[in-house]
Formats: sequence, structure tokens, C-alpha cells
Amino acid sequence: MNSSPNQYSVQSGRHWMFKRYSGLLSRGRNDRGGTLVEVMVAMIVFITGALGTSAFIYHSQGLLAATNNRMLASESAHARLEELTTVPFDNLPSFQEEDYTIEFNGISALRDTIIEDIDEDNDTIVDYRTVTVSISWTQGNGAPLSIELVRFYSPYR
Repeated sequence: MNSSPNQYSVQSGRHWMFKRYSGLLSRGRNDRGGTLVEVMVAMIVFITGALGTSAFIYHSQGLLAATNNRMLASESAHARLEELTTVPFDNLPSFQEEDYTIEFNGISALRDTIIEDIDEDNDTIVDYRTVTVSISWTQGNGAPLSIELVRFYSPYR
């Protein structure tokens, strides 16, 4: 068989493409360590990952604080509604309040308790009352947040 030195026979058991291009994919024995470009790319990848992780942690802490404050405000509103459960139905309107200052988690908040009479059949007799407790506050980053709970009270409880 007449073959040139750059051609390899498939019959020899070796694939000619692998043999021809295998030198491009591997380094020599004396070529140890990385080049400056590889080191710079690795540093850029590492710094990008570190900055992304720190931004994620910072943002998560803000969300955690907002969720914690929302939970505390909800507990405060539930406590106010439970407090009004013990009040007789006819005395409920006297417990209405606006801009009552409360504190939770070091934050000052305003609580409003609005009591409305509902007369469904227009017979001038109050059928039930709705009590709305709303709490509003300003988050540490200046974002205003609020929560509102509504409960219905019947004279037949």
C-alpha cells in the first residue's frame, strides 16, 4: 500500500483524525501551570460569583426583615381583634381608634381600628358590625408597608 507520512490507515486500529489532531488538545510535558489569560479568566469568574453571592445574601436579609415585621404586625392586629372579642356588641363603637402608635421590633407603627355598623335590611337595627384593624409602618429602607384584618361581629354571639 502506498501511503504518505500524513495519512494513517484505518486498518491499523487507530482513527486517523484522532492521531492527526491529538497534539493540538494536549500540552507538552514541560508546559506546567496556567497562562496569565487563564488566571485572569479564573479570577473574573470567581469575583463574579462572589459578588453575586454577596448581593443575594444582602437582598435576602432585607426580605427576611420585612417578612418578620409583617408577621409581628399581623400578630398585633390579631391581638387587637381578640381583645375586641371580649367587648359586648353594643359597646364596640367606643373602641374605635385612629393613628394609635404601637411598637414592634424597634419600629414605630400606626394602628387604626374602624368599626362599621351594617344594616342589611334597612330596618334601623344593626345586623352586625365589621371591625377593621390596619397597621402601617415604614421599613428600614423607606418602603411603606401595611396590613389589614377584618372581622365580623354579630349581636348573637
